[in-house]
Amino acid sequence: MWMSMQQKIINQWKTPAILTSVRGRLIGAFAVVTFLTVAGSFLSFVAFQNVDAGFHQLQSESLPQLDHSLALARFANEITARIPVIASAEDPASLGDKDAISAEQNGVLDQSLQALIDSGVDSSTAAAIHESFATLGANTQNLLRLKEAQFGLKGERTRMIADARAAYASATGSMGPIAESAASDLEFLLQTMFSTDPSVPFDKSTGANSDQKFIQIKNSWQMFSEANGIIALYAEVSDARSPAETRLMKGRFKSASQNIEAAIEILPPELQIEDIKSAVKRLLAPGLGERNIFSIRNEEITLTENLNNTLRANQDGIIALSSQIESLVKEAQVSSALQISKSGETVTSTRFYLALLALFSIAVSIGIAWGYVANSLLRRLSSIHRAISALAEGNLNFELPAKESSRHDELGGIAKSVSIFRESASAKLKAEREVADQRRLAEQERERSAKQTSEAARELETVLDRIGTCLAKLAHGDLVCEIDTAFPTEYQKLKLDFNNAVGSLNDTITLIVSSTASIRRGSSDISAAASELSARSETQAASLEETAAALSEITSNLQRTADGAARARKIVEQTTADAKQSTKVVNSSLEAMSQIEASSEQISQIIGIINDIAFQTNLLALNAGVEASRAGDAGRGFAVVAQEVRTLAQRSSDAAKEIKDLIMASSGHVSDGVKMVGETGRVLNRIASEVADINAVVVGIAESAQEQAVGLREVSQAMNSLDQMTQQNAAIAERSTSASQQLAEEAAELGRLTGKFSIKTGKKPFVIASR
Repeated sequence: MWMSMQQKIINQWKTPAILTSVRGRLIGAFAVVTFLTVAGSFLSFVAFQNVDAGFHQLQSESLPQLDHSLALARFANEITARIPVIASAEDPASLGDKDAISAEQNGVLDQSLQALIDSGVDSSTAAAIHESFATLGANTQNLLRLKEAQFGLKGERTRMIADARAAYASATGSMGPIAESAASDLEFLLQTMFSTDPSVPFDKSTGANSDQKFIQIKNSWQMFSEANGIIALYAEVSDARSPAETRLMKGRFKSASQNIEAAIEILPPELQIEDIKSAVKRLLAPGLGERNIFSIRNEEITLTENLNNTLRANQDGIIALSSQIESLVKEAQVSSALQISKSGETVTSTRFYLALLALFSIAVSIGIAWGYVANSLLRRLSSIHRAISALAEGNLNFELPAKESSRHDELGGIAKSVSIFRESASAKLKAEREVADQRRLAEQERERSAKQTSEAARELETVLDRIGTCLAKLAHGDLVCEIDTAFPTEYQKLKLDFNNAVGSLNDTITLIVSSTASIRRGSSDISAAASELSARSETQAASLEETAAALSEITSNLQRTADGAARARKIVEQTTADAKQSTKVVNSSLEAMSQIEASSEQISQIIGIINDIAFQTNLLALNAGVEASRAGDAGRGFAVVAQEVRTLAQRSSDAAKEIKDLIMASSGHVSDGVKMVGETGRVLNRIASEVADINAVVVGIAESAQEQAVGLREVSQAMNSLDQMTQQNAAIAERSTSASQQLAEEAAELGRLTGKFSIKTGKKPFVIASR
């Protein structure tokens, strides 16, 4: 009957059609969800592949192009920054390196251009940039050559003026005593002529001698005046701005040189000493010959024009090069922005599609859960569950819906199986009633056979008595007891099994005793090690806590250092601005000093004119005195007036000379001031450059301090985490110590319990007291 029921159940559970089965429907639902998940993953993969390709292109093309374009811009700025330095240089030492573009810079330039070509820049554009750099370098080199030539011409002109001033000092030093001697003689003659003392002789030769002395003084003062004019003319040449001005100055020089030579020729032969002629020759030398101070100034003017043209050409080249580099930078920026924009659009669209797919997946999942699992599957399972529960309680009066048993899926098979089990249970009840009837018949048969088994019962009682005795000994821990009494044949196997069991128990207790001793020793060692580990963990936790506190303090100090570096950076930036402003002030002072120097030269020329006027007034007074002497007594009053005028003229000449000396000294001081102000300007420029370097260093220190502060904060956090872990380890070690001590106590208890047993050696095991 049971075989037929199993076969019936198996037949009911044969595999239903896959499309109509629960398994098929669940597989289909999970397949839909899996498909949606795979679709979302594939969409994400494709999107991230596109984004990765965009960023790869950005990394391999746009960013290198932008980086090398900026490198070219820095290179161009370095060359451009040299141009104003060269143009404003005051001496050859200020020009710096004579190479406009070094070989190393050329290598960097070629490398950057090749990298731009490799990153996708048109080779013609790179060639145009290379040509612009070459043109800029050539113009800068030409500017250096022009500036060096300008310094050479200026030095040559300065040497000529210095030689002329030395010659002027020599000539005036030689002519001064002659003029003073002639003036003294003329004064004596005039006093003789106008004397009221009758004893003083007066003749016509006195008037002739006075005329000769007067002409001698006049020529001397004329030579002084022309020499002053030539020295002033040499100084004025330095300010000439065109060849036309130098031609006018050269004409004035020619006239002055002729006047000086004529004045020397008029001097008496005994006064035409070689020192005066040599000094005058050296005084006139800068303005004579084919290469004179005027031609040198013309060359300087031409060089200045060429220098300005070169600067303008450099400016045009810089503008063109800046435009080319700016185009490269803009192109790289546009390409980078385009790649980033594309990546952003890809991410946005992918996010949108993934959101739609997620919403659709949620809707499908809710539909499957609500429409199929809740309303169909769970409802049917609930019906089947009630039927199975009734069947388990013995209630066979239930009915399953007919449509459940008629379905061809797994739940339909279960419903059919429940129906079969119900039918089988009904059949079983019927069979049990039949078995009860048979049991009554068997009881009657047993009473008849009881008499036959009484003998066997007595034998069994004997066996049980012996086994009970041994079991009583065994209960008191005696593992040596064995049954040695003879048993009937049918109980002989029970005797052997009992003796074997006691022997096995004896061996087991022996092993337990040995293991208990080992456990006690091991637990003691573990307890000691755990206690030591706990102490070390506590020490380590305290050390880590101190280390964490020290790191926190260091982090705070580094943060303060970073803040101080930031403040120092602001101070350095303000200092840089002040240094630049000071440079501007020094340049303004330098221009003012130059104007003062030019004004001093003009005042010197005016003083020379005043000196000439005094000289002419003196001559007029002398002429008036001579004419008054010729008039006799009628001209004595006029002679006195002429003498006073001459005295005033002499005083004016002396005052003009003193003023000229003061102006010459002031001019020297102004020149020294110009040099000092120029040196101050260069020092300020160096200070500004060094302050800029300091600013860069301070910025690096601030950034490094900030990075160190961040790193130390992370280390501090890690130390705090390590401190917590160490404290947790200490707690675990304490628990391990407690557990090992408990294990030792339990091992001692186990030893005490096993000590109650007697084994075959006849000795009780050694028991270690618990600690």
